[in-house]
Amino acid sequence: MMIHITEDLMPFLQPGMNRLIRARRCLVLADAFIAGNPDAPFLVYLRNKMRPFCFAGLWNQSISEDTGDDVFSFTIITTVANPIISSLGAVRMPVILDPTNEHRWLRPSASLSDILCLLQPYPVYKMNAIPVSPILSEAPNSSSVIQPKGKSLFDESFQLDKRSTWRKKPSAIISTIADRIR
Repeated sequence: MMIHITEDLMPFLQPGMNRLIRARRCLVLADAFIAGNPDAPFLVYLRNKMRPFCFAGLWNQSISEDTGDDVFSFTIITTVANPIISSLGAVRMPVILDPTNEHRWLRPSASLSDILCLLQPYPVYKMNAIPVSPILSEAPNSSSVIQPKGKSLFDESFQLDKRSTWRKKPSAIISTIADRIR
């Protein structure tokens, strides 16, 4: 298998990151995530009630300098934004793993090229977003901030698929989203 190494994937070829990506991969469960600017955030979710889903993550273990206890942490890997996410003002998005690839992500024997192939933007036709309250940064633990504040970008009754013009023409997606945001 041949993989085109872009600037986005270069950090994983560095020795420190290479060790992490080879040995410390994990799944980070989510129902949705927030994207967009702080004044106009959107709750991004997967269509067809695909919940929960998994982000590609890396875990780490360290020792607390204060207590000497083990401290476990994780990070979510990001990739270039797909047209939906970029139209909301972001240049990066979390790597969402297709359910069929979750086992490939966790497989200890996976080659580096197999791992890096999974670090792609999630398909546009499988996602949707809905505007939520801009007070998110002020009250991050309040359930009221994730209540819808408008219509979803795409009508859920309209089924998008791989052959859809949405898939072939990102400019059409951006135009539709721009019209919805205004």
